[in-house]
Amino acid sequence: MKCQSKIISENDICRFCFLSVHTEENPLIANCICNGSMKFVHLDCLKSWIEVKTIEKESETLSSYYIKNFECGICLTRYTGFFYQDLFIQNGKKYRLINQPLPKAPYLIIESLVKDKNGYDNFFIISPNSSKNIIRLGRGHESELRIGDISVSRVHAQIKFENNNFCLEDNTSKFGSLRLIGISHEIKPSTFQYFQVGRTLIKISIDKPENIIKLLPKRESPKFSETNMKEVKSPIKMTQLQKNNGDDKVEDSEKLE
Repeated sequence: MKCQSKIISENDICRFCFLSVHTEENPLIANCICNGSMKFVHLDCLKSWIEVKTIEKESETLSSYYIKNFECGICLTRYTGFFYQDLFIQNGKKYRLINQPLPKAPYLIIESLVKDKNGYDNFFIISPNSSKNIIRLGRGHESELRIGDISVSRVHAQIKFENNNFCLEDNTSKFGSLRLIGISHEIKPSTFQYFQVGRTLIKISIDKPENIIKLLPKRESPKFSETNMKEVKSPIKMTQLQKNNGDDKVEDSEKLE
C-alpha cells in the first residue's frame, strides 16, 4: 500500500511513541486504513518496528530478507514495494521503508506474493558479478534462493545474467516456471508461448510468419467485435462473441480467414 498525503493536526500523534512532533525527515504518515488514534505513525518508528521483525542473510551475489507479517498489526493492510517503491511522497520528497542502499546496477529484486509456511514475507536482491552470474531457485539446499513451497522443485529454475539481461531458465521442473505478464508481450512468428489463466494452461502459436500476436495485461485486454474479427488472418481458433436479441452468446469459430 502506497501512502498518500494526509492533513495532520496538532492533536494527531504517533501510535507507537504517542508524540505529535514531526519533521520533514521523520514525518507522520498514514500507512494503512486505520483511523482515530491509530491512524498516524512516525516513519522512523515504523522503520524500527519492521527492522525488529526482519531477518537478513547476505552472500556474495544474493541478499535475502525475511519479514514476519509485513503488514499493519491492526487492520492487516499488507505493505508492498519494500525495496523498489516509495512508501510515501510529500512535498516532492520520497521516503522508503529500508535504510540500506540498493546495490549498484545491475540488480534484480524479487518479492514473494504470498507468505511462506512460517508466516514470513520474502524479499531477495540478486546482484551478479563477473565471477558468479547464475542464481539457482528452488526449495532444496543446493539452491541459493530458497523457496519453501511443496510445488517448487529442489532446483526449480535459474536466473542468469548475460548480455546485460536477466534470463529465467526452467530446470525441467515438475510444474514449470511461469512469468507474470505486466506489459505487452509479443509472440514472434514460428514460435509459441504458454500462458496460464487460473488452472488452465493455454498454448498460442503463429503459423504464418506475416502475423504477430501480442498478449496484453488484463487491464489492456483487447475487445474483439464482429468487424475486427474479419481482419485476423492467422488460422487460429478463437472465441467469437455475438449478440442475439440483447443476450450474449459465445460460439467457437474453427478458422478465421
